[in-house]
Amino acid sequence: MGGRGLLLTFLQGIWEPSNIRRILHLLRNQPKFEGEGIHSAIILAEEPQTLYNFYVSSPTTITVPLLADPEQVVHTNYGITTASLVLIDTQKQVRAQWFAPGEMVFPKARDLVAAMQSL
Repeated sequence: MGGRGLLLTFLQGIWEPSNIRRILHLLRNQPKFEGEGIHSAIILAEEPQTLYNFYVSSPTTITVPLLADPEQVVHTNYGITTASLVLIDTQKQVRAQWFAPGEMVFPKARDLVAAMQSL
């Protein structure tokens, strides 16, 4: 967890084009989030080997942890059924949540940073 909180990205199907776009969106904006004291992690409903295969084959350096949740235990604990972002404060309380159904990519970085600044 960063000094101000943690941004969890929940995805299912790492090889789906929409999820690849979401991962690239997160990686592209990660420096802004780090500047706000927010660390990030991606939790995927995939087997660890699948995440490893993605990691080693990605032309883009993956700079955030990829965490496997094959049985969707963490997804279920957060009530996640679609691609989502969850912003957690240092007290481990959910402070904001965004859903990205279908092909939708996540909110603009400025909207995410505004939520982070409110922590």
